[in-house]
Amino acid sequence: MNKSIAIQGIRGSFHHQVAQEYFNPKIEVVECMSFDGSVDKLVNGKTDTIVMALLQCKMFLKKYPHIKLVEAKDTADVAKQIFEEKKRGIAAIASKNAAKMYQLNILAEGIQIIKHNETRFVIVKRQNHQVERKGLNKASLKFELDHKRGSLATILNVMSDCKLNLTKIQSLP
Repeated sequence: MNKSIAIQGIRGSFHHQVAQEYFNPKIEVVECMSFDGSVDKLVNGKTDTIVMALLQCKMFLKKYPHIKLVEAKDTADVAKQIFEEKKRGIAAIASKNAAKMYQLNILAEGIQIIKHNETRFVIVKRQNHQVERKGLNKASLKFELDHKRGSLATILNVMSDCKLNLTKIQSLP
């Protein structure tokens, strides 16, 4: 039994939601404002478990130990602050769009660990409203099946009948 779970962020964050859904809605969480802070809690025995996202650019940053990493809530906001406050000696890990919008020079591209990493977004509309399909070509589905013969085949047949093309399938025990 876990006595507590450290999360990167605060209650109400996605990390908190994952901890509640995976372990228990009443699990005690320890809020940490950085990835390193949550790891420290685990290493020092202050918690049994941590829930965190992968820091996608950590390997790139390790090559430059003189760079001080400061986490922020929104990368585009940091880019905007650099522009508006004319800050020097500070960089933001942000999109090309943010660099263009805030007139910043791109120092390095493709610094993520997983080279074909894709962020997925969901578009939510009110009931009975249509979503324009322009530019939408992928969706992620999660479903649970009974552990019996033919369960997966049934779902795949439904997808085929709907003329959906499956590009990836992942099974978790």
